[in-house]
Amino acid sequence: MDKLQLTLSQGILTMTTGMGSYSYLMVSSMEKLEALESFVNQADHLWQQTLQQMSLILTTRQSAWGLLAFGEYLQRFRALSSLWAAHPHEPT
Repeated sequence: MDKLQLTLSQGILTMTTGMGSYSYLMVSSMEKLEALESFVNQADHLWQQTLQQMSLILTTRQSAWGLLAFGEYLQRFRALSSLWAAHPHEPT
């Protein structure tokens, strides 16, 4: 999402300074946005299917422990992601 925002802001900056092709930047940005939206929708659908299958396979107690473990995993992943985002990267 950060990468998409950066691309869009660079596109707008390029547009306002008169460099580059406006239509190419907009098409490229819209394609990236549509791909991201599709990915999020697929992930949401997969998450819903997983929860439904968990309720059929696991006991209530097992499901609760699994969800707690998953929540802890997401919390650690967010912390790692924040550290990675704050880390200076070499320009490509």
